[in-house]
Amino acid sequence: SIMNPSNLVNILNVGYAFLAQVFPLIIGVFAWPRSTKVGVCSGLAVGLTIAILFTFVWVHPLGIHAGIWGLLFNIPISIIVSLATKPASRETLSKFFEPEFLDSAYEKV
Repeated sequence: SIMNPSNLVNILNVGYAFLAQVFPLIIGVFAWPRSTKVGVCSGLAVGLTIAILFTFVWVHPLGIHAGIWGLLFNIPISIIVSLATKPASRETLSKFFEPEFLDSAYEKV
């Protein structure tokens, strides 16, 4: 990047593609009690794989950044797998969330 400063922008774009894949994990941890470890890890793995493929193997389809493509797969996979797997116990979740929020988030376990 010292010889060609425009490469610095490309390096940052690749970094942001991978950093964006952590966003659903953070939302799941702090805002959605129904998310599970298996769900967010599955979404993260799929999102990173898509971001890697669209960054290093294939050209970005439709000119959309690889990080966005990764998120388009990451978020639904995280939600679907979280809903398909057993959630944390209500006792565990009550340590981190208010009971009223747990009641409104999903049915009692």
